Amino acid sequence: MKEVVFAFLANGVEILADGRLIVTGPDVEGFMVPQIPISLPFFFVAKLLFAAEEASQSHTIGLECTKPDGTRSPVSGVMPLSLQLNPQNLTGDIKAVAIATMGMVFDAPGAYLFHFMVDQYDTLTRPLNVIKIPQGASSFPIMGSGPCPQPSVQSP
Repeated sequence: MKEVVFAFLANGVEILADGRLIVTGPDVEGFMVPQIPISLPFFFVAKLLFAAEEASQSHTIGLECTKPDGTRSPVSGVMPLSLQLNPQNLTGDIKAVAIATMGMVFDAPGAYLFHFMVDQYDTLTRPLNVIKIPQGASSFPIMGSGPCPQPSVQSP
């Protein structure tokens, strides 16, 4: 793999028939929640760049989480990643989009670290903070550093 073009946690993701990637709530850094434990659905999205000669090799992706108590466990199993050469440019780099859907139970407040793995090597880590708010207050996501928490559209 040559590089990670982008990687982030998001509230929602959809790939349209024409290949466009629709992302809602990109760059989530944490959640404020009224109770713990709590189950929260979210997505891990990454765009990877591979050299053309890597298309003939087998590749895998996986996601693991380190909880606030330091225990690390798989969030998703190791999955194969299929690379397709661009028929219009057989020697050009290959872009691959990886999306992991998570409906994870957060059983303690604190920092959770999500480790994205390519070919069983830690490639990058993204944090997610879970904060318990006082009873009677409403919960809302803590958005990342983007300009506004509205849906954004990105092309792969």
